[in-house]
Amino acid sequence: MCSAETPAETRAAALAALLTAATGVPSRLAATGAGIRVEADLPTELPPVTFAAILDALSAGARYGHQRTDVGDTVWVEIDDEFDDEPVTEPEPVTVTGDGTGTGEGTGTGDAHHDETDQEE
Repeated sequence: MCSAETPAETRAAALAALLTAATGVPSRLAATGAGIRVEADLPTELPPVTFAAILDALSAGARYGHQRTDVGDTVWVEIDDEFDDEPVTEPEPVTVTGDGTGTGEGTGTGDAHHDETDQEE
């Protein structure tokens, strides 16, 4: 008999799906001491709409970051086992202008922390 998904597992699955849709590459999930970590490899080219979708997904976690290695870039987001059970929402539409910049507001929630190093808190 399978146990029901926890709210953290549900949120992690939703964020993994959003990152997979944005990057075109399957996301990876891993258990951490305090919750679940979702990782996604970044494509070499990031159009503004893709960039906005990735940032929106990352902002829905407790912590997020970016790792750069010799083989490419990876973003990650962590979801704590205990968090407010606010649903993950689809990102707001982003309007891309002729100069390649975008406008729009993300809908992510959470106490996000951006870390551009390989170190975790």
